[in-house]
Amino acid sequence: MAGAFSPRALLVVEGEAGVGKTRLVAELLDDRAGTGRRILFGQCYQSHEPFPLAPVVEALRCLRGVPSWTLPLNPVVGALVPLLPELAEHLPSALPPLGDRGAERHRLARAVRELLCASGPTLLVLEDVHLSDTHTQDVLQYVMRHMPHQLSIVLTVRREELADASPLGRLFTELSARGSLTELRLAPLDVAGVGELAGLLVTDEAMPAGFVEALHERTRGLPFAVEVITRAMRDERAAIGDGPGWSSRSLTELDLPPALRRWLLDRPARLAPDGQLVVQAAAVLGRPATGESLAAVAGLSRRRATNGLSVALARTLLCEHGEGRYTVRHPLVAQAVYESLPTLRRREMHTRAVHALRAAPGPPSLPQLAHHARWAGDAAQWRHYAEAAADQAMAARNESAAAPLLLAVLSDPGLPSDDRVRMAVKLSRAAWAGVDHVKTVAVLRRALAEPMPAEVHGELRLNLGLLLRNQGGAGHTAIDEIACAVTELRHRPALVARALASLAVPVAIDGASLGEHLEWLRQATAAAHRVRDPVIVTAVLVNRACALMSSGDSEAWQVVETLPTAEATPAQRLHLARACVNLAQSTNSLGHHRAAEEFLHRGQELLAEADAPYLTGMAESGRLMLDWAVGRWTGLRDRALSASARLADQAAPAAEAQLVAGLLALAAGDVPEAVRALRAAVQANPNGWVPVLAAARAALVRAGGTAEDTAEAYRLLDAIRRKGVWVWAVDVAPVVVEAMVRDGRLGAAEEVVAEYAAGIADRDSPAALSALAVCRAVLAQARRRYGEAEQRYAEAEALYRALPRPYEAARAVEARGACRFTAGRDGLDALKQALTEFDALGAGWDAARCRLTLRKHGVAVPHRRGPRGYGRQLSPREQQVAELAAAGMTNREIAAALYLSPRTVEQHMAGIMHKLDVSSRQAIAATMTSRQQ
Repeated sequence: MAGAFSPRALLVVEGEAGVGKTRLVAELLDDRAGTGRRILFGQCYQSHEPFPLAPVVEALRCLRGVPSWTLPLNPVVGALVPLLPELAEHLPSALPPLGDRGAERHRLARAVRELLCASGPTLLVLEDVHLSDTHTQDVLQYVMRHMPHQLSIVLTVRREELADASPLGRLFTELSARGSLTELRLAPLDVAGVGELAGLLVTDEAMPAGFVEALHERTRGLPFAVEVITRAMRDERAAIGDGPGWSSRSLTELDLPPALRRWLLDRPARLAPDGQLVVQAAAVLGRPATGESLAAVAGLSRRRATNGLSVALARTLLCEHGEGRYTVRHPLVAQAVYESLPTLRRREMHTRAVHALRAAPGPPSLPQLAHHARWAGDAAQWRHYAEAAADQAMAARNESAAAPLLLAVLSDPGLPSDDRVRMAVKLSRAAWAGVDHVKTVAVLRRALAEPMPAEVHGELRLNLGLLLRNQGGAGHTAIDEIACAVTELRHRPALVARALASLAVPVAIDGASLGEHLEWLRQATAAAHRVRDPVIVTAVLVNRACALMSSGDSEAWQVVETLPTAEATPAQRLHLARACVNLAQSTNSLGHHRAAEEFLHRGQELLAEADAPYLTGMAESGRLMLDWAVGRWTGLRDRALSASARLADQAAPAAEAQLVAGLLALAAGDVPEAVRALRAAVQANPNGWVPVLAAARAALVRAGGTAEDTAEAYRLLDAIRRKGVWVWAVDVAPVVVEAMVRDGRLGAAEEVVAEYAAGIADRDSPAALSALAVCRAVLAQARRRYGEAEQRYAEAEALYRALPRPYEAARAVEARGACRFTAGRDGLDALKQALTEFDALGAGWDAARCRLTLRKHGVAVPHRRGPRGYGRQLSPREQQVAELAAAGMTNREIAAALYLSPRTVEQHMAGIMHKLDVSSRQAIAATMTSRQQ
């Protein structure tokens, strides 16, 4: 671009609409200082009756004022006087008409060229020359062929909209072949570029990788679209608190901002009528279609449709997708065109689409027929095709495709009662596959109010309870629904066995004790033996293994060995996949990480041949949890954020992904982000898998949370006590014991530890034994039995390393070193070891705590890396300090939260005030609030 200021330079910047041509030229012009060149700028506009030479005249008007000519003006320049009256006194006298149109145009071209010669060093910039009139193109062609020595030209163009046979099209080809023309083609951004641009617009939170990929797919990498959509989502989130989240679903549901909609519709609106109709037909069809289908939906003859299609392809509004199939090139253009259609025309086109699909050779696509019948306004046909498509999908064991079809029909308030009951039962059978459980629960509850036989009512209620229990985290409600279903299903023993097997698995705080779950397990096993259906037997056997493993019962390993492995049917393999995912979750929580790895590997193999989005999401979040536990942290935070966005509709996996993101943020020292993610984990599934809630509650307390956070940890431990599954207290028990010790309730803390020890005595949970060693160390240290405390911390370290859990092992080493210091002994070696291990993991928060302890004992420890320069921007640490200061915390409170010295916080505050150009904490708060908004 810098070469544009060289004499006789000719630069053509090419690229599609929205790719950034205008911005690039603007930045070029901002850098013109010191070049000594005049800037003449003109813009070409779309118009039904273009004003000849409008962009050239606009550019030459930039000479107004008191122009200084470097050469005497040629008298031919007088031909421009009628076009430039504001320059008339500085130009030669106007010339008389020639009476010949061609001669007049040639004289005007010469006049423009001579005026540019006399203007000295000049840069002529014309934007969007593909929109220019033929007279302008003739003038440009003449000037470029007879280039003044001190002139340079920059043009922006969309080559796909500039005909090769036009004057400029021919000239560009010729000059390019001769090497006289520099062409700069701007390509859309790749995924990384989209992420970088979006990140510049949203600086206060991480952008999940999954969202960035979806944003790239939706915008096709066009910077203008990326910027407008990101700003719109950012503003929407700011207006309603956290807003819908950075997820692909929120991106799809976003209304197009008016400015973007107008921009997207500009190019289709410039097509001839037949071209517009073809693009509209493609937008209505929504997927690659043949020319015949486009003609039918557009209502055009073959000849007119072919002409319209050719123009739309030439203008790159449509693209070929496979042999003889065409679709709208940009998803956003398709959305804008579709939404701009008047309702009656849209319905008419959908009706034509139904007829075209029926008439096409081969079996018609039932989901497409359902879609078009729905939006054509034909409710009866929509319901018919949707149910038929759902039946077809379920026969192929593709429940995730069937469920949305049924859910859409059941959301129709005009659906007759009999149809509602029949389709609701089908939806309840498919709902486990991961469809939106909130909407599904609502339509199933509505269906339960319709009159139906008791056994049908029982099946519907059972499936609703299973959905609530497995995906909705509904606790008591789910247990009640399933228990009531058992009484209604007394004549359907297979469903009774399935219901009892679900009740047998303890996963949540739902009012049932471990003893009740074991009794349901006994009844389920007996019922399965009476049924003798291999699928039901497998399902019950899977739940037996999961129930025992969840509570740390060693018998679970024997049950796992009895699970079928060979010659299993597809239905049985799906239950085995469920077993592997759930067993991986339980064994990871218990501390059997190697077994969890094996279960996950086997589960993912089974899921590769199944259609089970919910289980696939659980396997993904289970992998995140396992990688956190064993210290595989490289890239883990990005993966967790991406998963939390993609799995936002699935409560349990979304909660686990948010938990991992929060734990990693806390370890890194990003306390505000950690607290946000940890609270999101709790809110995503408040009645879900207890170890996840326990880990989140414990981390919130460690992050310096509120008194209510500590109270919630107490309440959760009390609920675990009532449940009787003490192996779930691995994360929360040490935190509660520490809180009790801090509050001077040493006797209560000892009672909790004694109960915990008794509760896990006959359980197979290495993680629980490790946590027990920590609890006992805390008690010993509180009783000033420092030798015993040091021994207990060393025991905990050894147990954690055997799992392995390197982060917890390093924390135990740190606690042992701190204990030695408290006892008046040398703890330097332990603290230095912990510091090294924290640094290796990337646990900056914990490393900072170790450094602070070492400094207090007179040991200076350098950081691993030198500081990065941030210029006028706040560094990540300054950002954290500024956010905490804006929240009203004092320097001493900030120092305690971030494990810094008060002096270091003072230095950060001085740097923050300097960079923000403020002089008070109140001004910092106002500035940070303004930035967030």
